[in-house]
Amino acid sequence: MMNLTQHESHSESAALVARIVRNSLFVFLARALETLIRIVLVAITARYLGVELFGEFAFIMAIAALLIPILDFGVERIIVREISIDIANADKYVSSALILRMVFSIVLILAIITVTHMLHWDQRMALALFVATCSQIFLAFGIVFLGVFRSFERMEYDILLSFFHQLIKLTSIVVVVAYDLGLLSIFLAMALADLSKTVLQAITVSLKFFRPRLILNLNYCKLLLKEAYPIAIFAFLAMMSFKVDVFILKYFRGPVEISLFEIPHRIIMQIQILSMSIVIALFPLLSRLAKSSRSSLEYAYEKVFKVLLNLSLPITILIIIWAKEIIIAVFGKEYLDASLALQILVGTLSSLFLTSLMNFTLISIGKQTLTIVSIVICFCVNLLLDLLLVPKYGYLGASVGTLAAYLCFFCTALYFTSKNVCNIPIISIAYKTIVCGIIMILGCITFKSGTLLSFVVGVTTGILCYVFTMIALKTFTTEELNLFKRAITNRA
Repeated sequence: MMNLTQHESHSESAALVARIVRNSLFVFLARALETLIRIVLVAITARYLGVELFGEFAFIMAIAALLIPILDFGVERIIVREISIDIANADKYVSSALILRMVFSIVLILAIITVTHMLHWDQRMALALFVATCSQIFLAFGIVFLGVFRSFERMEYDILLSFFHQLIKLTSIVVVVAYDLGLLSIFLAMALADLSKTVLQAITVSLKFFRPRLILNLNYCKLLLKEAYPIAIFAFLAMMSFKVDVFILKYFRGPVEISLFEIPHRIIMQIQILSMSIVIALFPLLSRLAKSSRSSLEYAYEKVFKVLLNLSLPITILIIIWAKEIIIAVFGKEYLDASLALQILVGTLSSLFLTSLMNFTLISIGKQTLTIVSIVICFCVNLLLDLLLVPKYGYLGASVGTLAAYLCFFCTALYFTSKNVCNIPIISIAYKTIVCGIIMILGCITFKSGTLLSFVVGVTTGILCYVFTMIALKTFTTEELNLFKRAITNRA
């Protein structure tokens, strides 16, 4: 009887993982295209503004990025978790979140106007920050509607609207560049695209799910604030960890070195969206599994961990080997010095992929306060190393500090998930992946000579070496391959 029960539980877990893979595969492919558009956007902006002015642009964007956690306050993830298990009251959660957004937005706008006035900012830069702040406010309202898509596991709406959002942004910025409208017009173009996305999200929710109503419900507002504040703290510290290098480089070095750090750092952050898209797509299901079946949660966590590890390593290898070619081809020769920083920062990619999974898994089981400890350590390490390294080594010192900080972030998150979710056999999972990576490196460098042909042949050869070595070593078991097959053929 026990064996039969275990077999049924295992089959149920396998079916759930197949469902996760199927949902995530579509999201991943769409996000891959969106990531490509985002990188093109950064490339167009960087080439148009030049190294120094792009540094000023990146500085304003760094300040605006710190506003995201304040505006969102971690509410979106709580909405996803709560609606996933309480769909009947979805409209109450959304209404409360929108009201909270309004309050935070008003306070934030007043604070930005007051601070820029007190610090006697240049009028152009102050106006650019104000427009960038409005962009973040538009996106913050959109994130509430995005939470509805994720809760109902209807990610196709998010994917479609995000794709249109990037197209609108790309078109707007191309117009700015074509007519040489200047730095402020880039911020205006981004704000227009962000507002368009939020309006489309609101319309979609009204037509496909329910009509949001602004009805004040203090109990739901209190619930959202109480549950979300640890995530808000985590998100703010995470953004500080991601952007503290910009502020320290601004103080010690200036806009040129901000550009040389931000260009490779943005590449890594854009690629990380791929892992985030997969994890976010499965988050509602993880939240339900945390309530209903702990064994299925552990099973799904381990399988997704393995997929993300095997996905991130080949990307890391390709970027390390062809960093110079990538920087020159995408951003131009004036950014060539950023290639070494890219080679350093790409070392964080696998840890970031896996940390995303671990943190969302902790949130799914209600342990979001533990993520704060991880990000505090990450921020402190990054800040300390930046203060030690940036004055002497500039953007390269900032890159090393970021690498060390993100590795600490990974280690602490791994410790907490091992204690609270499950202790997965990392060595047995990783050793075959590492062997595949070594064979891939040999395949890549065999054809590396600096020409376009060698790049195409080298990348193709490297990927084929990785795939064939995975097959030879049976990196994925027959059971796991069957899961992927069931997911792709929609038979889960």
